[in-house]
Amino acid sequence: MRDPQANFPSFAPERDEIEARWLASPPDPADAFRQADTALARWVVGLPETRDRRPRFVRRYWAVRDRRAGLAG
Repeated sequence: MRDPQANFPSFAPERDEIEARWLASPPDPADAFRQADTALARWVVGLPETRDRRPRFVRRYWAVRDRRAGLAG
């Protein structure tokens, strides 16, 4: 997420609902990861392409980790 401040409102309410549900009745880990992957895929589709507004050190931190993991930058 390149502009967290602008994009946060688009997914925060659903994220909060999921977290509250999990705290009230924790799912098994495999189900939790499935639910999280589904939600993330839905949230990413709706994000606009924006300029990266993260601080430089944050961009560098994640670029190094992405490279080590073999992910495209």
